[in-house]
Amino acid sequence: MNKTTVMISDNPVDVEALYYISNNNYYIIYTDLKTDENDFVILHIAKILQEVVNTGNGPQPTGYLTGTTINSDDEYNMVKQDIAGIIDAKQNNLASPVHFLDAATLTGLKIRDTKIFRLKRLVYEQVFGGVNSNNEIVNSAPTFDSLEEKYKAQVELNKELQSKIDELNNKLNSIKSILG
Repeated sequence: MNKTTVMISDNPVDVEALYYISNNNYYIIYTDLKTDENDFVILHIAKILQEVVNTGNGPQPTGYLTGTTINSDDEYNMVKQDIAGIIDAKQNNLASPVHFLDAATLTGLKIRDTKIFRLKRLVYEQVFGGVNSNNEIVNSAPTFDSLEEKYKAQVELNKELQSKIDELNNKLNSIKSILG
């Protein structure tokens, strides 16, 4: 998650946030790192829309973004599936099922209403980073160098596996020719 500032009840609040696009809709998942009585991290989920005001000429965009609640159960279930996919991808070093956007572009976002989602603190820390003694997130995302090293190791492993596959195919062809 990335630090950003959003407007909640017209007050600026620093939060850790993920901003992403899924099915042509924009969403923010954010937390102020508060936990409930069962040590679950409280996450807020909002759909990002263009803010509009009603004028004599009809609704007009203000140029600002606003976060609003997700009213449809189907859409909320899709967002929960997105969250599960993000968690699975991060835990298993897979490609994310959603396209992440830069949360810093949301500075000043006006949050009007959200849905609450709770995530076990341990899962939150494993997937999005740990929390230090000052209750600040310690980012656990891999660095570019470690990703590059993993990629190079995977390429080497793929070469070794392909060599073994070729060797087995040659043996199989030899057996086939013997058997006629």
